[in-house]
Order: sequence, then C-alpha cells, then structure tokens
Amino acid sequence: MLKRIIFAILLILSLLALNGCFGIRIHKQKCYHLPFDQFVRAETQIDRIHLTHPHRQGSVKRLNILVYDGEDHELIEVALPLWLIEAGFDIGRGDQDRNDAVPIGCHVDWNDRTLKEIVKLGPELVMEVEERNGESKVMIWLD
Repeated sequence: MLKRIIFAILLILSLLALNGCFGIRIHKQKCYHLPFDQFVRAETQIDRIHLTHPHRQGSVKRLNILVYDGEDHELIEVALPLWLIEAGFDIGRGDQDRNDAVPIGCHVDWNDRTLKEIVKLGPELVMEVEERNGESKVMIWLD
C-alpha cells in the first residue's frame, strides 16, 4: 500500500516536472544497496532546518521526498516548491467545476486540506519510514 501511495505521489510530481516548471528537482538512479550517504545528507539538512527553526516556526517553501525502493533498487529524490503544489490543487479545483474536464465515470477528489495541515507544522521532518528488513526507506520533509 505504501508503495502505491509513493508511486502516485511521484507520478503526479513527475507530470508537473515535465511541464518545465522552475524550482523542481527530480533525480532517479539505480542503487543496489541502501544509499546511506543520501539519507545522511537529508538528515543533515533536516538537522540544519531544526537549528534555524527550533520550534518549527517560519514559512514552508518546499516539499522534499527521498525514497529508496530496495525491491526495484531505485533511489528517487524529489524537491518541489510549495507554490507549484498549491497551483496544481487550484487547477484541479477549477477543472472539477467544469463538467467536460473529467472523463465520464471518473471521479477526482481535490482535497488540499491535508497539505494545508501539514504545512502548518512548519519546516521539519514530516515522515520517515523504513521497512523492518531495512531494504526500503522513505523520508518526507518541509523546508
């Protein structure tokens, strides 16, 4: 289930990146072992954020996702500006109001309340998940 959610998030982010938007960074590479150096670098960045924003105060400018899938041996790094995510939700809401925008039999739920609640947390680590066998790992943080 987690893999499907991550895939859906990455698919949406990839489609946005293909539009040539400024401020997006997506990097995908093959790795045959958990790439500790990338996760240490992410943890260092999160520690730096924590030092500059000790009580999570401050505005959030970017969503960062670091995923290592041990089954497919892929490392995916995504950095997306928050304004772009919000613009995507705005476009989605606008399309939902038009009857011809969504194919018949297809329902799209554009609920951005979750994103707004997460952003209220401020800059910091949002989620870190590692499989019990240590072969796959996900980190999501705001800066």
